[in-house]
Amino acid sequence: MVFSSGGLRQQLTWYGRDGRALGPLGPPRQHYSFRISPDGSQVAITRVQQEANVWLIDADGSVPVRLTSSLANDVNGIWSDDGQELFFSSQRSGSSYELYRIRAFDGEEPELVFPNSGIVLDVVERERAIVRCCSNLRIYHLDGAWKPRLVADNTSVSQWISLVSPNGKWIAYRARESGRDEVYVTSFPERGRQWAVSTGGGLRPRWTADGNELFYIGTDGFLYTVPVDTGVTFSSGEPVALFDLDGAVSYDVAPDRRILVNVPLPEPPELNVVMDWTTALPR
Repeated sequence: MVFSSGGLRQQLTWYGRDGRALGPLGPPRQHYSFRISPDGSQVAITRVQQEANVWLIDADGSVPVRLTSSLANDVNGIWSDDGQELFFSSQRSGSSYELYRIRAFDGEEPELVFPNSGIVLDVVERERAIVRCCSNLRIYHLDGAWKPRLVADNTSVSQWISLVSPNGKWIAYRARESGRDEVYVTSFPERGRQWAVSTGGGLRPRWTADGNELFYIGTDGFLYTVPVDTGVTFSSGEPVALFDLDGAVSYDVAPDRRILVNVPLPEPPELNVVMDWTTALPR
């Protein structure tokens, strides 16, 4: 007897702003999160096999290189400002996630940065600060110079993308102030006035490298972009729909404005063969 079973895998794929597919990045895998480096040349990917680890791959699709090798979970690689290091959250010291730092290209061992950090969403080196979540979104100082600061208390847990603007003055996040998911911006690191950026529902905000645009996924499944001014004060224009993500919920934006999307793919049927199955039938 032969029967089939299937699952879900994802294909990282480059897109233009017009929604045209430009080509795949690496083979299909189960990807937990990914980040494009500041210069756009590398992508840090959290791949899930028996455990999660951080891998590096050239943006042109060269062979991936495994960066971390823990038997526990290493997740959510975040690039340093100069693109030479990666921060990541790890359970290698126990059940709690802690923040580590590793050189991206030197083969050195990871260094513990922040014990019991939980899963970190963003690292702002100039402020010596990290952004972390779970039931709420808070900012922590790496050296304890000031108490944790609340950004929002009704955010989503699963926002594995950058939140703080490139100039370090603003933080974008998803919250339900109006009773539905919307994208908001407030000042960083001190919380101030709150601006609504999305208009018809939004999640997973992502800044461009120059800070002139803010992307997000609408509740209709389309990718949107909003022109923003992140100078002395914050302002935003009208959202513009770019293209339908067709069920994808993870993406990143390169410095050249190409968009990397984690596209869900149907798993080819896995054939399972059972020998002598008739012997299990009732007689």
